[in-house]
Amino acid sequence: MVMKLFKYAMKNSIMGNYTEAIEYYQKFINEASKHYIDLRSGCKIKSDEEKAAINLVNALCNLGNLYKFLGKTSEALKCFDEALKLQPEDPLALREMGEIYHKIGEYKKALECLNRCVELDPRDCHAWITLGIIYEVLDKLDDSIVCYQNAINSNPKNGIAWYNLGVIYDKLTKEEKALECYQNSLKSDPENKCAWVNLGNYYVKHLNPEKAIPYYEKAIEIDPYYEKAWQYLGICYELLRDRKSAERCYRELEGRQ
Repeated sequence: MVMKLFKYAMKNSIMGNYTEAIEYYQKFINEASKHYIDLRSGCKIKSDEEKAAINLVNALCNLGNLYKFLGKTSEALKCFDEALKLQPEDPLALREMGEIYHKIGEYKKALECLNRCVELDPRDCHAWITLGIIYEVLDKLDDSIVCYQNAINSNPKNGIAWYNLGVIYDKLTKEEKALECYQNSLKSDPENKCAWVNLGNYYVKHLNPEKAIPYYEKAIEIDPYYEKAWQYLGICYELLRDRKSAERCYRELEGRQ
């Protein structure tokens, strides 16, 4: 009977009935908490009650993720905190809590959660990426590089990790390494308009605006309202002394602002 509450909660969450899902999760957590205490104390409990106790941490994490999705930060943090009280070394709860702390700018707490997460699960690509982002914000670029490299080692096809690593190499003026990263990023995520623009920028920096043009055009094809791509495309045409094409780009840019 108790596990039905868990199933109803998941079903309603999938269907987008978030209020109902929250209610079912809360009811399940209240009931499962009682059985969790019995289970830990060695009391004999029914099969359904045992399953409920075992799934208590999962329910808390699911509810926390639902609150996170709905933008209810304090409620989400409370859920993950309760999950970690029960299982202090649950990698998922640590990662989700770390990502929330990152989002609200509490970087010290975020780093504590995420570093512990990757200690427990070194192949958590998402945790490594968030760590890389935080270290970049803190201007610890060498640490950021290590994190993105670990993310790539975990999942070589993760386009975000490749792109972010390219951005760091650009900041460090390691342009050839950045170029390779953007190219690898697009192999996995060909719709990354920022990577297309950054590839175009590489060729402009190397005084080859003609070769840059297709990259900016590809970014515009992905997002016709991408102002930066229109601006850089116009600059390319100016460098090529094609004033008519440059003016067309600037008109398009103005019409999208």
